[in-house]
Amino acid sequence: MSQLTQRLLLFFLGIPLLVIIIIFLPMYNHLAWNIVMILGSIAGASELVKMLNKKFNLSLRKFPIAGAFLPVAAYLEIAGIVKTGFVGIVLILIISIILTREVFLKNKSDIDKVIFRLLASTMV
Repeated sequence: MSQLTQRLLLFFLGIPLLVIIIIFLPMYNHLAWNIVMILGSIAGASELVKMLNKKFNLSLRKFPIAGAFLPVAAYLEIAGIVKTGFVGIVLILIISIILTREVFLKNKSDIDKVIFRLLASTMV
């Protein structure tokens, strides 16, 4: 199956599924919707990592999981489980981890790619 066919199937099956989830499962602060959005953000981040790895030959394998932290933090904050401002703290922690990662380079030849890795990491 080609990439275009997969993406069209995802669109034409995914959008009605999301509408059905919103209409028929509105309980628990739209928990099902939030789970689908978290999984979607992980899938989108992993797709972006694949594209960036092809283009810039970077190693960003663990960053799609970090891309799911913000939707989870937003849900926890909106549900009232954590205090207001939690999303900002999570965002600061993610960016701090990304910047700290660049301090511990293994090869000096990797220094040329620091800017590309920082940009790619923050995009994911």
